[in-house]
Amino acid sequence: MLPAEGLRPSASALHTGAVADLETAELVDGWWEYHRLASGTRLQRKALEAGLPEAAVAGRDAVMEAMDAGGPAALSLVPALLEAAPGDDDVALVGAGPLEELLHAHGLSLRPDVEAVARQHERFRRALDAVWLDGQWATP
Repeated sequence: MLPAEGLRPSASALHTGAVADLETAELVDGWWEYHRLASGTRLQRKALEAGLPEAAVAGRDAVMEAMDAGGPAALSLVPALLEAAPGDDDVALVGAGPLEELLHAHGLSLRPDVEAVARQHERFRRALDAVWLDGQWATP
């Protein structure tokens, strides 16, 4: 389990828009609920297409907005998502989703921070295994 101390961003530390409107715990819970429902029944998937439940859709949207905006606050969401992962296999979902999006958009600027987090957290290292980087982090 990842320690939450120092890793969860406060709502004020995050960017404006949907991210600023949600507490981190609600955002993380909503993101996981969205992915649970996205793998659910046809009725559950249709409800997601219609924007329901709102908390799940808002959680997913807020996480992706944070990844697009980048920065340390976005990076700090990744351990929070990993800590809340329902199972060990779900770590790859975070890696292939938000973490990959963050690294594709802002990877080189976050490289020292990513490496520091990876040294400290085993689940984060496992999530990195699911990221497709296209060689952009290759050592020159």
